[in-house]
Amino acid sequence: MSEERLIAGLLDGMPPPGQVPVSFGNQEVGDEDISILLSAARVAPSADNAQIWRFITVRDPEKKRRLGEAAGEGMAGAFSRASVVMVACGVRFIVTRTRKEQPFAVVDVPIGLLQILLQARELNLSFTWTLDCDEPAVRKALGIPQDVRVVSMVAF
Repeated sequence: MSEERLIAGLLDGMPPPGQVPVSFGNQEVGDEDISILLSAARVAPSADNAQIWRFITVRDPEKKRRLGEAAGEGMAGAFSRASVVMVACGVRFIVTRTRKEQPFAVVDVPIGLLQILLQARELNLSFTWTLDCDEPAVRKALGIPQDVRVVSMVAF
């Protein structure tokens, strides 16, 4: 199988950001599924192998509703109906050799997230995701500190 065909097969059926599934059906995303998804991110490459991503899983209906509102137009219903919502965040990272903070959250977190989405596709989990969310509203809904970047949200 050619590399192009393999990649096309992996991405086949993966929704673009903001595309809302018609229904999650009776999809129940259990703790074992979450563990498998997070394990996929764990092996993703990152700058200096710092793995600055943090993933918060939310099952509480009221918090999912608030996250749906923060996800933007047309996404609120999907987030409320989802079994679980995962919020992808990035922590500050200081490169030791330069002693400067670098904006790895906008690079490394999406790489880790991509591994989660590919694994979700492999598990036949329906999902919708967005990179466009109201970061202060998400931070407030979940009590996320100001120095942590909210990068993306995924509803499964």
